[in-house]
Parts: sequence; C-alpha cells; structure tokens
Amino acid sequence: MVGALSYSLYLWHWPLLVVAAARWGELSVTSGLLVVALSVLPAWLGHRYVEEPVRREPRLARAPGRALGVGLLCTVLAVASGGALVQAVDRQVRQSEQADGEAEGARALTTATPTAGARAGDLDADATGTPTAEPTHPEPPHAEPTPAESTPAEPTHAEPTYAETPGTAGAPGPPVIPLEPNPARITPDPLAATADVPVLYDQDCDGEAEGQVVRCDYGDPDGELVVALVGDSKIAQWTDAVDEIGRERGWRVHLYYRSACPWTAALLADADRAAACQEWGEEVAERLVGPDQPDVVVVSSVIGQAHRPDGAGETTQEAMTAGLAQRWEEVGAEGVPVVAVADSPAPGGQQVYACVAEHRGDVEVCAVPPNDGSGTPPLRAAAEQVDTAAFVTMNDWICPGDGDCPPVVGEVLVYRQGSHITNTYARSLAPVLADRLEHAFRTLGVGVPGTGLAG
Repeated sequence: MVGALSYSLYLWHWPLLVVAAARWGELSVTSGLLVVALSVLPAWLGHRYVEEPVRREPRLARAPGRALGVGLLCTVLAVASGGALVQAVDRQVRQSEQADGEAEGARALTTATPTAGARAGDLDADATGTPTAEPTHPEPPHAEPTPAESTPAEPTHAEPTYAETPGTAGAPGPPVIPLEPNPARITPDPLAATADVPVLYDQDCDGEAEGQVVRCDYGDPDGELVVALVGDSKIAQWTDAVDEIGRERGWRVHLYYRSACPWTAALLADADRAAACQEWGEEVAERLVGPDQPDVVVVSSVIGQAHRPDGAGETTQEAMTAGLAQRWEEVGAEGVPVVAVADSPAPGGQQVYACVAEHRGDVEVCAVPPNDGSGTPPLRAAAEQVDTAAFVTMNDWICPGDGDCPPVVGEVLVYRQGSHITNTYARSLAPVLADRLEHAFRTLGVGVPGTGLAG
C-alpha cells in the first residue's frame, strides 16, 4: 500500500509542509511528522481517482500518440501555473520593497514620550515623576505628558503600566493616530514577514550555529563609544536599529548573540542547551572584561524562568533574576555597566503575521492584548538590584495606545514571528531607542559622544 502511494506521498507532503509553515510558523519535528501523516489522505485520493484512472484508461493505452499529447498538455498547464505563481510572488515582493521606503511605522505615531531610560529606582524626575533631563537628541515634538504617580505601582502581566515603569520615567506612551492600513501596502507583506529579520542571520553571527562565542561588528567602526549587545533573539531583533544608531551617533557596536541563550548564570530548563548556554555566557563575560571591553553592555532576553546555577529546585523568576544580576555584577565590578531592554509583548498563541495575512481588510481582529513580555520581569528586577544597571522599555511604542496592541502601525507589520517584532518596525523605532539608551548611559556615567561625559 505504502509503496503504491510513494509517488503521491512525494508530491503531496512537501506542499503541505510549506503551507503549514507559512500559516503557523516554523514547525517542530512532531508537527512536521503530523503534517506528513495527514498527507496520506490527499495522496490516496489522488492515486485512486487521478493516477489510476489515467494510467488504466483504455483509449490512452491503445493510442500512444494521444497519451503523449495528454502528458504534454498536463506539463504545459503545470509550467504555466508555476510561472504565474512566480510572477505573482515577484510582484508582491516588488510592491513590498516599494512600500518599505515609504511606510512610516512608528513615525506615524504622535509622540508624547520624552527620552527616558533611567536607572531603576533612581529616576531623574521632578515630584510628578516627569523626567527633568533634556536628551542630547530630542525625540520629535510632543504634547505635554500627563503626570504619573511619583511612586510607580508594580505592573502586572494582565494590566501592565508601561508609562509608570522606570523605562519611561513616568511619561505616557505615544497615542495612536486612527489609521486604516491599505491592505496592499502593509510592509513587510505578511506572507514574507518571517524573512524580515536583521542582517546578522545571514552573517554567521549565531554562537550556537558556530559552536563558539562569535562577535559581529556594526555601527561606526571609528566610533568613540563601544556598545556591546549581548543575549538571545530579543537583543538580536534590535541589531539593525542599533547599527543605524551607531553609524549616526558614533557608536562601535559589538554583537554577542546565541539563539535561545539569555546572558545569565542561571541554568535554563531546556536540558539540551542549558550547559552550552552557561558556558557561552561565561566566555562572553570574560571577553567583556578583557581586551574587547566595551563602555557599556545592552542586553535583553525572552526567557522568564530558570533553575539556580547548580540546577537545584524548580525553575523560577527569582532564579533567572539572580542569574542575570550575577553576570551584570561581574562586568560591573570591572567598570562595565549594563542596560537591560524589556522583552517585547507576547501575542499569545497566535502568529500575528498569519492572522493579518488572513484578515488584511480588518487587521484589528489580530490585535495583541497588552502585556510585559515573558522576559521583562526578571530583567526589570535584576536592574533594580544592580547599582551598575539600568532598565529601558520600548513596549509603549511596540504596544502604543490605551487598548490592545495594534498589529500594524504606520502600514508596517509589527510582529514577524512569535513575540519578535519585524526588522522594519524595529528600524522605525531607532530614534526613540537611541534617545532612551543614551539617557540610560548618562545615568550610569557612560560617555556619549558630544556630551563631554567621561566613560
């Protein structure tokens, strides 16, 4: 039976795998095997009602010329259909590329947020909680911020208060201008969203793939300020934005990235990568206090819980926090402070790009409930514990407004896969990110070119 269906299975399993991956994102081994198993049904139907009737058709068997003609017709139809599909995809890509240069992304938001990225628990603010320091590179003109409580409430996962967290120093996030995105101009096209990633993925920068610590360099190669980006895919998603910032503001940028490895001394729950991630983190720490020592380290991560370094006990947020704090204190003792960037809000079980592809005319159904992101609580807590650390959030710009997080802002798709934001949207946030990072650097005494501050 399987032997008879082998060719049909060969024809059917791959298209189904491609469609499933496009709809739900990268498939696990189990999911892939399930899709292959499901391909048995269409393979059997094709074998039973197409292959066998054609193969056993008496009129074709008696007339070889006619059989060749039918085969030729089928071949022409297949080639024509494939060519039409390629042209459609090429046209879609060209439209996306043309829109990329025009799509505003975060620039379409009205801005009501001053530069902010103060040290956790030590905000440079007046009695209302509004920052008093002026940024070196001000954000675009904005309305006066609404005063926040001077003692911010602890945010919860269900009701985060981004405007009251240290990263925004008491200022509200940007309100959203009501926008009706043109379905044909959403950038990147939702069907191509998973490919809208920073250039590092094409540059062999993943320490896991290389089996060692890898450093990739960005920004201004002659810049005065040396900034190291360290962590998993959540710091990686900001790489191109920080590269642009570095070239504009004189930063040399060193990236130390390893997939699914937050920079922590804690032991990850994933036993297959726990030891390797710990070893990678130790070697990165050694480099950061050695010849490659930067002026400041910028980190982020998506994992919220871990075991203690010895592997004992259950996974907890407290263990992850302690592991992050240990790494930051190691480099801080050698004069290298750390700025933690909040994890981006998680869209739950949905793949936003797939939802938008299905609901281009009504993208609001794909909105994401506001939340901190799984990796944010330990990052914020560790910054509060370490004197040489600061915390910055961009979540008021990733999830702007008072309600759910819009999936499309300024005709730019916000999410590409899981809780990762598209490279296009991240780059549109570069001016805001630059000002918040520089403000955080100054609170830590780190030199910023042009400010006259000592490193």
